[in-house]
This record gives sequence, structure tokens and C-alpha cells, in this order.
Amino acid sequence: MILQQFFQSKDWQIVDQIKVPGREGKSIPITELSLSEKTKQTLSKIFPNGIYHHQKTAIDSVTDGNHICLATGTASGKSLVFFVSALELLTKHPKSKILAIYPLKALAKEQEDRWRDFFKNAGISVGIGRIDGQVQIHARLPLLRNSQLLIATPDIIHAWFMLSLSDKSVANFLRDIKLIIVDEAHTYTGVFGSNAAYLFRRMRHIMGIMGSTPQYITASATISEPRKHLENLFGLNFTIIDSTLDTSPKKELAIRFVNPPQAKDLLTNLPELMDSIVKETNHRFIAFVDSRKQTEYITSISARSQTTEEDDDDGFLYNLIEKLDILPYRAGYEEYDRSAIQARLSQGTLKGVVSTSALELGIDIPFLTLGILVGVPRSATSLLQRIGRIGRHIKGEVIIINTGDIYGESIFANPSQIFNIPLSESALYLENPRIQYIHALCLARM
Repeated sequence: MILQQFFQSKDWQIVDQIKVPGREGKSIPITELSLSEKTKQTLSKIFPNGIYHHQKTAIDSVTDGNHICLATGTASGKSLVFFVSALELLTKHPKSKILAIYPLKALAKEQEDRWRDFFKNAGISVGIGRIDGQVQIHARLPLLRNSQLLIATPDIIHAWFMLSLSDKSVANFLRDIKLIIVDEAHTYTGVFGSNAAYLFRRMRHIMGIMGSTPQYITASATISEPRKHLENLFGLNFTIIDSTLDTSPKKELAIRFVNPPQAKDLLTNLPELMDSIVKETNHRFIAFVDSRKQTEYITSISARSQTTEEDDDDGFLYNLIEKLDILPYRAGYEEYDRSAIQARLSQGTLKGVVSTSALELGIDIPFLTLGILVGVPRSATSLLQRIGRIGRHIKGEVIIINTGDIYGESIFANPSQIFNIPLSESALYLENPRIQYIHALCLARM
């Protein structure tokens, strides 16, 4: 109601509103899982209310030895399948190694904490290590030797891991890998995905020579033809667990389509809207924009309304990340800044964040009640990822702002077609001779 009053008083036009209904969650007892009794006893303590149908189906398929991909919605609990599968493997084969691959350092760091929390709650001591580009080279081998579960990014696997096979610690770890987990598989597209596809093939080749044939578990946003994408990415056949099996709960979502006032430019209207949300509502929001420059521009304008000359004298500006109500988020931040922003998001102490697509990925943000989409997403994959961040625990709201481009105007002419936008499609250039040549050279160097 307060937002509606703001729109009316500031000449924003509400074009339409769509309500996406919620649903009740339906759980399945842990006792029905095809797991060892020891694992089921452990899980019953952690998940006394059971798990959801898509999670059970995925775990049963992993137990049957299949490579699987969870392609269910945001916040549907895909990571639980990773955790449970790893727990079962280490329960049965304690000397096995697990490699968990995440496409971004920020996501790898956040997921490291979740892995540690899971095994701590399970009462099991597991050596967990994370290696990315910010881990010093001299620290990597000791970390690897003490890890049963290694968390890594694709670039570090390519640039260090696969070039260090002459070291027994690296070779032994690779030989003992029984499970490879690849999160956010839909992000492996274009040049990045094409290079990753050949990296995964090089890994399989080396492990095959060592007699190792690990099982793969992946998770992905909803994309067009996921089975074909995964076959191209890994050269393997996957069982797809999709949203038709998802019985996790969802809260009702109200989506408003709005035109901003024409008297001011959009990048002036947006900070005004966000400041009103901070001061007049209890919402915690995320705003998605198209560029890094926009995140910085919008939040810098908002910061001016929160600071004064006296604040600078009082040391207010010493650490804005700890003090401002609205912060930017994008790739490329230093680890300290990124971690501080993520911590405030996770703890619910930040009123709003303005982000590029970086926060479409699996970083957990539990307290968001409002989403602002600056422009209409060009794919249903991006749309679902963005609105899926909102209203995990209570009813949520989403504002889609018309930026005036031809694509947005066509959707705003008939807002109900928003859910008919096509899913994003994978683009892997496996026939590109230059990419093939580069990876052939990398393979020859091993």
C-alpha cells in the first residue's frame, strides 16, 4: 500500500499487476531414502520434517549410479542433494575425494561455509578446503593434502591443478575423486562454457588413465534443452530432475509493471524510489540492473541522502559498507568488501542491494521481500532466477520497471506474456578449431 501511494504521488504509472500463487510444501520422510542406515539416522536429526520429492528422486538416482542434474527453481534446496550425496559417499568410502566446482569465487566462498555447517550439524569431521586465485600457491598443496572435499573454481583447476599433476598430492587427489559436483551449470555457455567443456574432458581423460570414473551431480537454472547442454558440456548422459517434481513451498508473489515518470531520467527516479522504500517500508529489496556502472551510480546517489558533511568528520565514511542502507554488488570486488556485503545480506541487516546479474546465482539471501527489475529480462531463465530471490519466507513483491526499449515496450503492451519469454539457450563452440588447438596443447603438456 505504501509503494502504491509513492507511485501515485510521484507520477509513476502502474500498468498491470499479476499474482503468482504460492503452494504448500510436501515432504517425504528420510526413512524412504535409498541410503545406508547410518546416513539416514544422521539425516533424520538434521531434517526431522523430511525432504521434498525432487530431492528424494535426485538422491535415489545418485544412489543408482546415475549422473544427475537438478534443474528446479531458485531456493528449492538443490544443494541438499550435494550434501547428502557427499555424506553417503564418505560414510561408505571414507578415503574417497570429492571435487565441488563453482563458477565464481564469491559463490565458492559462500558455499564453503554451507558445506562446513552441514558436516558440523551431521557430527562428522571432514577435511574441507577451498582453492581459488586468491589462495597463495605455497598454501595450496598443504590444503589439498588435508582435504577430502575440495572446493574450486574452473580457472584454478585449469591454471594450477591440471598443470601440477607431477606432484603426487595432486595426482593422488585426482585419482581418488569419486564425486564431482558442478553448480550453476547453466552459466557454462559461450567462450567460458566452451573452454570449461574441454577442461572437463581433459580431466576425464587423465582420471580415466588413472582408472577413476567419478560420478557427476550438477545443478542448473531452468534452461532450454538441459540434457543436450550437459551432454555437450561433459560428454556424458545425465538424468534431469526438473520442476515438475518440485514439492518445496513457495510464497505468493505480486508482480507490478510500472512506467517511471518522464519528467526525470531513470537513473534519477530509481534512487528516489529506493530511498522511499528504505525510509517508509519494512522491505528488504534487491534491484537488478544491466551494468556495473549503473550499480555504482544509483547507490552513490542514494548514499548522498544518507550522509552529511558532519558524518565525514565523525568517521561515518570510514567504512560505508558497514553503515549504508543500500549497497552495490557486482563481480570484481575485493574479497573483504564482497564478504562484508554478503554477510549483511545473509544477516538481514542491509535494507537494499543494487546488483548486476552476479546475484542471480546461488548466494543465499533469505530475508528479501521486494525485487526491482530495471528492464524486462531477455530470457525466462533470468526472470525466474531474479524473482526467485524474493519472498522465501513471507509473501513477496516484484516491481518490473519499463526502461523504454523496444523489447520492454512489447512486454508492457501485454504483461501477461511475461511468462512466455523463451528460456535461455546454451551456446558451446565445441567445433571451434582455436579452442580445440589450445586445449590440445594443454593436454600435451600434462
